[in-house]
Amino acid sequence: MRTFLGLFMMMIVSGDNEVPINGFLKDSVLLPCNCSGRNLSRVVKWQMEGLNGLSRVLELDVGNTSDSFDRYKGRAKIFVANCSLLLTNITAEDQGKYTCRFYVQELYMYSVRKLNISAKYNVCQQPARNLDGDVRVMVFQCDATGRYGEAEIQWYLDGELLSNSSKTNITHTSPVGTPTGHYKFKSTLFTQFEWTAEPICGMKVKGIPSHIEYVCEEGTGRNKIDVLSRLSFVVKVLEHWRGAHPHKGFAMGQRRRVAAVNNPSYQGVSGFPAEPVRRKHSICMVSDFFYPNMGGVESHIYQLSQCLIEKGHKVVIVTHAYGRRKGVRYLTNGLKVYYLPLQVMYNQSTATTCFHSLPLLRCVFVRERITMVHAHSSFSALGHDALFHAKTMGLNTVFTDHSLFGFADISSVLTNKLLTVTLCDTNHIVCVSYTSKENTVLRAALNPEIVSVIPNAVDPTDFTPDPSQRQDDRITIVVVSRLVYRKGIDLLGGIIPELCFKHPDLHFLIGGEGPKRIVLEEVREKYQLHDRVRLLGALEHKDVCGVLVQGHIFLNTSLTEAFCMAIVEGASCGLQVVSTRVGGIPEVLPEDMITLCEPTVRSLCAGLETVIARQRSGSVPSPASIHARVQNLYTWRNVAERTENVYERVAGEEVLPLDRRLRRLRAHCGPVAGSIFAFVAVLDFLFLLLLQWLVPDRVMDVAVDATGPRGLWRQETSSKNKAHSKKAMKFEAELDHSIPLPQSQLLK
Repeated sequence: MRTFLGLFMMMIVSGDNEVPINGFLKDSVLLPCNCSGRNLSRVVKWQMEGLNGLSRVLELDVGNTSDSFDRYKGRAKIFVANCSLLLTNITAEDQGKYTCRFYVQELYMYSVRKLNISAKYNVCQQPARNLDGDVRVMVFQCDATGRYGEAEIQWYLDGELLSNSSKTNITHTSPVGTPTGHYKFKSTLFTQFEWTAEPICGMKVKGIPSHIEYVCEEGTGRNKIDVLSRLSFVVKVLEHWRGAHPHKGFAMGQRRRVAAVNNPSYQGVSGFPAEPVRRKHSICMVSDFFYPNMGGVESHIYQLSQCLIEKGHKVVIVTHAYGRRKGVRYLTNGLKVYYLPLQVMYNQSTATTCFHSLPLLRCVFVRERITMVHAHSSFSALGHDALFHAKTMGLNTVFTDHSLFGFADISSVLTNKLLTVTLCDTNHIVCVSYTSKENTVLRAALNPEIVSVIPNAVDPTDFTPDPSQRQDDRITIVVVSRLVYRKGIDLLGGIIPELCFKHPDLHFLIGGEGPKRIVLEEVREKYQLHDRVRLLGALEHKDVCGVLVQGHIFLNTSLTEAFCMAIVEGASCGLQVVSTRVGGIPEVLPEDMITLCEPTVRSLCAGLETVIARQRSGSVPSPASIHARVQNLYTWRNVAERTENVYERVAGEEVLPLDRRLRRLRAHCGPVAGSIFAFVAVLDFLFLLLLQWLVPDRVMDVAVDATGPRGLWRQETSSKNKAHSKKAMKFEAELDHSIPLPQSQLLK
């Protein structure tokens, strides 16, 4: 009988979901309740569920006479037409869940509103100036006004809290009350540091979150009248509109998480810090460089993605179309790859206008429910686009830099400026060596604390020594590289004839393709070395080991290198390694496993002759012993674990709202480039709003997860599949797992 009554009550009770309402301390707030068609013979009740339990707020009786209770007397008013509740002079104790209860005929109805209270402050930060009489000291002043006195101004630099030090002094004045009920705050920061970014002042409020609006008088402070400030105001209005329509904004869940991060008083349950939880992420790897193109970046993305899938994360990859390879393809272990129909401009890098890729990338991010966007390579225009759009959508971002750049030539200057714009508001940056980190920090003017070093790795099972493949009557030097200028192919063209004349039994085995191949062909033709110099052309990754095991010495002539995976692969196959001493190469192998030379023909020839002499005398370690040492130096599982730690750190960090992002761009990238890209960021945001209006996120189909916690991919456990090598598994997608998707379908 009780079960029947319970089911009956569930049938006659109806209500809607909990709706959040934001209010400001000491202000008024309206809690809507649509009670149209209500039974006028029944009482309308508003009840509040707070920390002290359930309490009555206000009741509307049959005669439309309202009566408020306890601390709400004189502050609560109900509108007879729609039963909405107006609260005035709200306090911190008013925060909680409010339920509007009424009847439509005999059907019991209720509506729940969650009131969130924050303290609102108008903050004015004055432009930086020099201290009178001392040009070495910079002065920053911040003034704030609010209706809650238990607060303090704090200073932040790139999201980090500043405090007093030997070169920084922060002063505060006590809050001063005004007849209007407001409190005035003032803080001044003196520093001798030459910061590349400008510190930002904010408010720390006791017990409740803060809501800050940067407002100054006309023509003063941070609110100077210019085009971008006007656009920033428009953007704030649009963001407020999007916040009032959660279904129109993809990143609302992200913004709710950021609100908790912004609140300095936020702690875990019951006031204790929350236990760190290893959460599972939905990660989107983005780069112009991926399979079927082969190289260090491509291998890094593939191997890292496979290891992250093993750890339970969802991983998808986005790259541009390669020939007929368009749409969606599945690789080993359900790794999904989006080949977007974008036009290639130069050297496998796509052309970019920054906006044309937003509809495609938004489609992927929304359909796959992405929470982390990880871009690779400074050369990838698609990677830069993805980071720019992801920050507009409120997603956390990570960038991995695989290359070194100079500072003098025009191409480096332009690339470095683009990198500065991209990374100034990226959550975290990963470099593959400490030399690469130093280079990236200098190029993009970054805070070194947000840059981590995670090296590349090699799968030792793919690169194992096989001395039986060597020919004992000769010494073979192996070179596996792209034949381009920065790989030092001109140096190789000078080394070959000099060493071949000195050592009649010396042979060169060269794998790779590129525009500098003509240099090697000319050398071979000029000195008649066709029988001693073999040019193998482009190699597939599965064939590299078969080439390496034929040699005794591995030669790398790179002019610049962040982390050379090729020398690790050569050492893993048991070869003696000779390389130029450039970039991050000295960090890769121990000194007794590599011979380092200056990037000149004379130095490289001397280093090679030393290794050749040791090879002839038999004083070199065995290939098996070299392989045993290398296989424990770099593993992809270790790289994945360290990358996972970066994701954990980034997941708890703030995604800058657009107004702060505009200020960061202008402060970090210079007045010209910063203003230009701030304007582009505003246009990107407006374009995103247009796309969300045309095709709202809620109507976009959610893609089926192949990987991750809800992944449907099931590996076969038969002995036949267990016998597959990893090399064969990489290419099985070519046979049965290809699912091409036309561009029209991808845009849906």
